[in-house]
Amino acid sequence: MQTIYLLSDPITSAPRYVGATNNLRIRINNHLLGYSNGRCKNWIKSVLRLGLKPLVEILEVVEKPQRQDAERAWILGFRQTGADLTNLTDGGEGRLGYNLGPETKSKISASKIGKKRSPETIAKVAAALRGRKHSPETREACRVRMMGNRYAVGHSHPQSQETKERLRTINLGKMIPRETREKISKSNTGRKHSPESIANMRSGHQNLAPMSEETKAKIRLKKTGLKHSPDTKAKLRAINLGKKQSPETVAKKNAANTGKKRSPQARTRMSMAQRLSQAKRRSRQP
Repeated sequence: MQTIYLLSDPITSAPRYVGATNNLRIRINNHLLGYSNGRCKNWIKSVLRLGLKPLVEILEVVEKPQRQDAERAWILGFRQTGADLTNLTDGGEGRLGYNLGPETKSKISASKIGKKRSPETIAKVAAALRGRKHSPETREACRVRMMGNRYAVGHSHPQSQETKERLRTINLGKMIPRETREKISKSNTGRKHSPESIANMRSGHQNLAPMSEETKAKIRLKKTGLKHSPDTKAKLRAINLGKKQSPETVAKKNAANTGKKRSPQARTRMSMAQRLSQAKRRSRQP
């Protein structure tokens, strides 16, 4: 059973606080020891300094499922009569109806800047969330909420040019640490996309607008001179060793390349690469 109680001013008998508890004696002792919210705590301190104690009155005893509605109803009723309650919220579990001021928000933000969770906390959070899936209703609500959001990442929510430029500036020159790359690689090893995910990705790539020549030139320039590290080469060699393309893949590639002609620039690059490869092989021969 849950007890809905009222704390009143011992001098004026004015209602000051409405609460709910399953053990009224312990709850009142906690109030007197200072275990209350800001306004209620300060009011009780002022009463205690006068050598008095708040008046306690039992308003209602209800079953646990009715606790929230009963507490909110009493708080609303007293406030409608003009009572200056010290309750910070509208009652019930949580902080419904409580709005933080700009100063409080700034203090909370400043206190959290630079703080990092310990590895133990991260592991606990990961273990608690692992395997959880959003319900269809939650997914639909998220989808509806994100519709038209120009700051969301995705093809259906295009980013503004200012956002793209800001993200590009923030990430310019950033390199993912090797430890992070290894963690990402380890977490993804052995994972396989579901047929639905593969179909969605294929559909998304097919709907992409073709890259402009300017974008292609930028990508080409960025990759010019880049070389795989010996570790990367060894990994690629181990991954591809003994692999053979399926007849279907070979047929698809042949069909895609049929009738295609390479540009003079592409032929020149391929010729130079072939000559360089031959020169390397000759230099290794005894």
